[in-house]
Amino acid sequence: MSDDRRYVSRQVESTREPMISQARADPSKLAAVRRYFARKFPAWTITDRHGLDRIFIFTIEGGPTGQVFTVKVARNFLDDYKPEEIELKLEQWQVGDSVKVSGLWSILITSNGLQSMR
Repeated sequence: MSDDRRYVSRQVESTREPMISQARADPSKLAAVRRYFARKFPAWTITDRHGLDRIFIFTIEGGPTGQVFTVKVARNFLDDYKPEEIELKLEQWQVGDSVKVSGLWSILITSNGLQSMR
């Protein structure tokens, strides 16, 4: 292979990852996360937005004192599970309970589980 072709090949490879990482998350997977939070926080307002670095940010507002909780969901979590598996994982990991006791700290959900973002 000539040096020119090797250079072009590396150039194409190096642009592949950013294009993949910028692809939209499957809406049905984001909906699965919203459904889970709606069950755990009935009558609360749940909003979500795309954050930086392959993170989706869910804000849960309401309750008797107008509490606000922030949950960050890593793209790898969404990519690794089907929608029905997402709800099951969130339930198994007791995310709702963790959010309720998190106070002012955000929670990060990745394929490896939960992390507190202090």
